[in-house]
Amino acid sequence: MAFTFDPSTDIGRVRLRLADTTEQNAILSDEVITALITDQGGWRGAVAEGARILLAQVARFARNYSTTRRDGTSESVDETAAATYLQSLIEQYGSASPTLPTLTVRRLKGYPSDPFYQS
Repeated sequence: MAFTFDPSTDIGRVRLRLADTTEQNAILSDEVITALITDQGGWRGAVAEGARILLAQVARFARNYSTTRRDGTSESVDETAAATYLQSLIEQYGSASPTLPTLTVRRLKGYPSDPFYQS
């Protein structure tokens, strides 16, 4: 698994935003990040898609519960903070994919409302 981290590159930008910056704890390989950048049309889309991948992994194991022990003390476990953070990344970077503008054409008396239209 290849690993590089240079925040001035697209791979580094993705790693920085996904907090995947140390080789010892790397989650995604450079090859996977490069594929995400290509598939999503840039590093911003790759951040959103990478967060979706990580969210799927985190969601499988995240626990959120409260319990009372035999001695009467209670314990709460909430491991959903990582999932919440990943969802915020998806919201922040997910809309960065290019979209075409919406165009509405209206007709007045049978002709388009464009002043340059010639019949």
